[in-house]
Order: sequence, then C-alpha cells, then structure tokens
Amino acid sequence: MRTPMIRISLILSALLALACGGRDAGDEVVGDTWLLGDADTDADADSDTDADSDADSDSDSDADSDADSDADSDADADPVTFEPDYWVMEVTSGFSGGMDYFDTGTGSSPPTLVVSLYEAAYFETEDSRYACVWVGEIYDSRTDKMGLTDLTASFAYSVTESYTDCSGMDASEWGATTPGARFESMNWGVGLGELDTLRSDIQSAAGSGWGDIEGSIHGAYGSWAASGKSLVSNAGEYGYGYVYETNSSLVLVYDDAGEAITHPNGMIRLPNPSMFQTRAWTVLSTADLP
Repeated sequence: MRTPMIRISLILSALLALACGGRDAGDEVVGDTWLLGDADTDADADSDTDADSDADSDSDSDADSDADSDADSDADADPVTFEPDYWVMEVTSGFSGGMDYFDTGTGSSPPTLVVSLYEAAYFETEDSRYACVWVGEIYDSRTDKMGLTDLTASFAYSVTESYTDCSGMDASEWGATTPGARFESMNWGVGLGELDTLRSDIQSAAGSGWGDIEGSIHGAYGSWAASGKSLVSNAGEYGYGYVYETNSSLVLVYDDAGEAITHPNGMIRLPNPSMFQTRAWTVLSTADLP
C-alpha cells in the first residue's frame, strides 16, 4: 500500500536543517576558579594545593570516566543495521525516441534512477544516520504503458548500480547489505502525463509561484515489479516532472538568464530530442517492493 501523502518537501526541509546544524546553546565550557591562600600560611597553601591536586585528579578521572561512558553510550546509540521503512524515486533521462544519455553542460551522463531510503526514525530525529541513497544507471529501456492510458511518454527499464552510501541492510531481505542486488533484479517503469491527483497539493505548496510552473509541470508516474513480471502503475502519480529543451546532441539548452528551457505540458508526445526529470512528492513503503 502506498504511504498516503507524506510530502517529500518534508524530507528536503529536514535535510536542510541537518546542513545548518550546530552546537546547542547550553554547550558552554566553564573555566576552573582558583582560590589563593594567604602568603604566611605555607603549610595551608601546600595542603590546599595537595587537596586541589587530588580534587583535580579525581575530577579528571571522573571526567575521563564520564567521557568514556558517554563515548560508549554514543557508540551504542549508532544504528548497527539499516532497516528502511520508506523510499522515494527520481529519474533523469535524455530522450531520442527512447531513454538516452543527456548533457547538462558538464559532460554526457547516462539516464539515472535515484532511490532514497529512510527509516521511520529519520522523520522523528532528522538524523542522517537513518537515511541513505542508491543510484542506478538505466539500461534496456523500452516503451511500456504500465497499464495506464493518456500518458505523454512511459518506459520500462532495468538498472545497474553506480553508487550507494547504504550499508548494514538485512541480506536475507535485500540480497546483500546494500539494496543494489534487489533493485537490479527488478523491472522499473516511469511515465509523464498530466498533473492529476497531486495537483492541488503542489499548487498549494507553490503558492504565488504556481503561475510560473503551471504551464510546464507534468505528473510523474512510476512502477516496479519483480523480474519477469509485467509492470502496473502501483506507484500511481508519485511526483512531478519537467521536460527540457536540448539540442540535437541532447545537450540542455539554457535561456539568457541561465535557466534551463522547459517544454509546455499538454503535449501528445515528448519532443525528440529532449530531456526529462521526475521528482518525488509521495513517500512510498518498502513493504510494497517485490
């Protein structure tokens, strides 16, 4: 079952908060105060010094013990395993009759699937230890309607891992301690069409900026299935996307202000050549993965 309407903007806000993190206001260092004895009471002074030394030693010992204890406690708090509850997917690809390489101006890149995975604790703590990313290079793409009609374009594809920072996952469930083996064994699908069920939510979030994107934003549709199984749109409309103008070499075209030029929505088919990108809006449950 799809996790209903948990906006991905919450995730992005949380990531921004992590990037701006800092020391707590209460994390202050208070220096020691030294009390000097009278000049004519050397014995008292020596005794005080010895007492101070003993106190310092005890204090240091206690501090070291506390520090060690804290360090051990922190180490124990670190998650040993990673058991994701939710995930989101995003696709970037060139188009030249099918999914293809593209160039944003920094060199040619393959069509790419990016999957971000989250434990439920991430949404409570905003702690990056409870999140990871997996990137797959798309190959063997072909037209597939995913059981849907009236889409501008839709494709089935396979992936091979190109990067991940995921680790500590249950090999009996994922095939390895990273998600690559499982993702590489699956069939995937992506499509672009009219913005539908997510329109009101995205419009509300865009606020006064809605007028700037209304004519170019598309609905993003997705699917996944076990190897050899037919694709159906079990993700439905999971996000939104844009179609960008490219030259004949699939290099992105920018306007005079340095902004990528978008094609309007409502098209019957994708312009050939062009480039498209989908972005996640709805968080999905890992329980729904094959």
